[in-house]
Amino acid sequence: MSMLPTGLCDQITVDFLELHLDAQVFSREGILKCFYWYSNVYLIELIREGNCFKVIISSKSETGLTEPEYLYKKIKQDLLDFQLREIITIQTANVRDLLIAKAFANGALEQEIDGNFGDPLQSLER
Repeated sequence: MSMLPTGLCDQITVDFLELHLDAQVFSREGILKCFYWYSNVYLIELIREGNCFKVIISSKSETGLTEPEYLYKKIKQDLLDFQLREIITIQTANVRDLLIAKAFANGALEQEIDGNFGDPLQSLER
């Protein structure tokens, strides 16, 4: 079993990947959403250890992991993507709720809404 170089405490082998994710950076929901897309090919084990999530990924097939280093890099990128999506969803929740309310209001929300909703880049064009 050869070990490939990694960062932190992560392990990459031809049999499994083990990732250690900071629970203050990655949410459980974001991790689960990310690994859902891998679950048709890989077995995923998620374990909470204090302020860390340990994720163990192994192949469902007998051949083991093909290209484990590439898989490791792809998973790390996908984890960041899903965490960013979660941050954006949280930060834009009020705008989304306002748009949905306006769409289904049938003209009942015709009063002016407080706030500056102009083009923030318009001042840069001058």
